[in-house]
Amino acid sequence: MKYSGRIRWIGTILFLFPALAMARPDWFRELFRNQPAQKEPKAAAVVIRYDANVLCLGSYCNLEMDHSAYGPGTDLHYTWLLLSDGTVVGREKTLTFTPGMESVYGLCAVLEDMGKEVGRDTLQIYVTHVPEYQPVPDTVCYGMEATVGVEGGRYWAWSTGGTTQFVNVRPAETTTYYFRVSEYPIAEYGYENACYAEDSVHVAVLDSAVFTIEGPGGICQGVPVTLEVKGGSDILWNGVPGDARHSFVAERDTGIRVTATDRHGCRDTKEWQIELVDRPEGRIMAYVDGEDVDSVCLGKSVRLEVDSRQADRFRWFTRDTAVSIELEPKSAFLAWCDLFSGPSDQCSTRIQREILVRNCNRVYFANGFVPGGFTKTFGPIGVEDSTRQYYFAVFNRNGTMVFSTTEFSQGWDGRYKGKDAEAGTYVYVFRETYEHFSWTKRGTFTLVR
Repeated sequence: MKYSGRIRWIGTILFLFPALAMARPDWFRELFRNQPAQKEPKAAAVVIRYDANVLCLGSYCNLEMDHSAYGPGTDLHYTWLLLSDGTVVGREKTLTFTPGMESVYGLCAVLEDMGKEVGRDTLQIYVTHVPEYQPVPDTVCYGMEATVGVEGGRYWAWSTGGTTQFVNVRPAETTTYYFRVSEYPIAEYGYENACYAEDSVHVAVLDSAVFTIEGPGGICQGVPVTLEVKGGSDILWNGVPGDARHSFVAERDTGIRVTATDRHGCRDTKEWQIELVDRPEGRIMAYVDGEDVDSVCLGKSVRLEVDSRQADRFRWFTRDTAVSIELEPKSAFLAWCDLFSGPSDQCSTRIQREILVRNCNRVYFANGFVPGGFTKTFGPIGVEDSTRQYYFAVFNRNGTMVFSTTEFSQGWDGRYKGKDAEAGTYVYVFRETYEHFSWTKRGTFTLVR
């Protein structure tokens, strides 16, 4: 019974509570009116606004104290300090900061109102230099992945959005990619970087493999020919694996299919055509004063010319490569010339012709000599040439020289050591020297008493 009254009292309160709430709907709010409310974080009174905090040595940045969160104030004062030693570097709302060396500078912006500090903010400025770097391009076949990059620097930003030193791309055609490179971050961590180099790098997209085939395009039948692949690997010659060099004998016009992979990974097949050409034929013509001759007078020039319809290249024994040459021979010689046809020097023919050189001064010797007769002496008969040197000698049957001279007009009088020489057969030697060339004539004659 003692609990029944309490229960009725509690029930009455619970019954009246909703009624009271309905009668005064703001009472719950008033009940907690004096309770502390959850506060929003207060904005900083001072914030440093800047256009860059990474600078190249020699450049500058613009700084500003933003105190919009604090308000206009009554008597505002601005102070810029170096955090390293507290040096004052500015007393205006804005500051143009020009660093003097590569380093990290700490700056503090202090705002005072009526002599009392009401807010401050700090900022680090990084002073560095533009790094040395080298772009790294790439060349790939169509559909392959390429890797481009930068040798140098510590931070990178690519037009593709990448921020690593090297990036992988798969362009459909030759493409240029742009990048920035710096010693400090460019596009991350909130840096405003004003010290970087900007450049570009290319990816060349190839339609086919880059390798070359070297060898003759034409060859004589039955002559071995060698083809060589430059810049290719994993080579197939007409579908058969082989080395970079391939040799064979061409018996007819032939087409060679070469399949190879280049250093970029491209694989392709190229054709090389071999055509058989006829061996050239011809003859050497020797012209003196417009006439084809077999000999030339000593001291005169001769023009040698090739008469050939098949040859398209020439190589004379003098190493000249013209169709004709002109020279002044000093002695008999064998003239030859190699004739070439087609694109290969292996299809060639050598033609030759012997050219004689004769003394055209018409020097003669008599068959006999009678001392005291019509001719007082025995010697050369002809016209003396002042441009030549002469030597004339006479020998008896024992080989003893009985006379010699270097004068063209001087002959032997038939005497030896002051006495008349014996009748009989004697030998003469006559030599002309012309520009270091000597022409010699030997013969016999009869001394008659």
